[in-house]
Amino acid sequence: MGKKILFGIIIAFALLATGCGVLHSQSVLYKQMKESEDYILPIVCDDDDLEEKIRKNIFDFEDKYGPEYQTDEWKVDGVESPGGILCREQDVLITDRKNDQLIVTDYEGNVIKTVGGSGNGPLEFLSPSDLTLYDNKIYIIDQKNYRVQILDADLNYLDEVETRIADQNDPEFVFEHISVNKNGIYLNGFSFFNDHVYLYQSNKKDPVVIGKNFYGPLFCYEDNIYAVNTNTKIYNKKSDTMGYRNGLDNYLMLIDDTQKDFSGKINLLPTIDATGLFMDQDGIYVSSPSHSSLFAFDKNGSYKYTVAVIKGMEGEEFSKVSVDKMGRYYVTASEKGKIFRCSPKE
Repeated sequence: MGKKILFGIIIAFALLATGCGVLHSQSVLYKQMKESEDYILPIVCDDDDLEEKIRKNIFDFEDKYGPEYQTDEWKVDGVESPGGILCREQDVLITDRKNDQLIVTDYEGNVIKTVGGSGNGPLEFLSPSDLTLYDNKIYIIDQKNYRVQILDADLNYLDEVETRIADQNDPEFVFEHISVNKNGIYLNGFSFFNDHVYLYQSNKKDPVVIGKNFYGPLFCYEDNIYAVNTNTKIYNKKSDTMGYRNGLDNYLMLIDDTQKDFSGKINLLPTIDATGLFMDQDGIYVSSPSHSSLFAFDKNGSYKYTVAVIKGMEGEEFSKVSVDKMGRYYVTASEKGKIFRCSPKE
């Protein structure tokens, strides 16, 4: 495989109040970086060695191949921007961000049912995103309505949870990743100011804030919530700015509600920059837009093989993955409006 990974500062911000010519030791951002040194996910200093480390990570990477898979575009009429995908026993659920709908299909891609439309009432959506299944209920991030809608197995409306984070520093912040267990609903989204996992519980008004400097997918396995960081938060000492960078270390972590932090940090491959996560008894699977690939790891985080290199996924920023009972992987490419299916070759 060619070195397809895209690297660079994804986005950066400066606190203008620090002023020009301020010594780094007096900078608010510098102090944040220093204070994070003992965190599970510290802010990394963008020094002269960082570029070399990223290049080494990229060019040291070599694909391994195991079982053979065939990858094809899986076409579903009417889906223009798949935000999330969930394989069930008899059907597939797909959220469509552009059309504000939940689409139900069979495994041939035929549409069985369409739920929703634009609005803020029950079973109406504004940019629906990730979704998940827990205890026979469907949980859907309804991004621009700042809520999670909860449906039963037949897709009837049951309830909703308000998830708006009021922050004048980041007024447009929305959640992108969701997972659920017996303790509640776990959410995460891209932000410099709200870079945590938020746990919403039925008996509490305000969410529990977990971890720091994190952005990435979440997944419930054996009633534990796991997380993989998509990017690394960095401090650029030359410009006195904060940013996110890909091409660095990626970790699988367990979310510890009691400590309100991550634990059990396991090193995965550097540079995978995962945006989709799936786990089962055989291992860990992540979708990587920067590699245009789907990767498989064992339970200890060791790289097993590349399931597929997905042509047509290049340039995506966000993808999700789900697996059906036949062992076929479904990977979304939201910006391109496509879904890819990776099927084991017989």
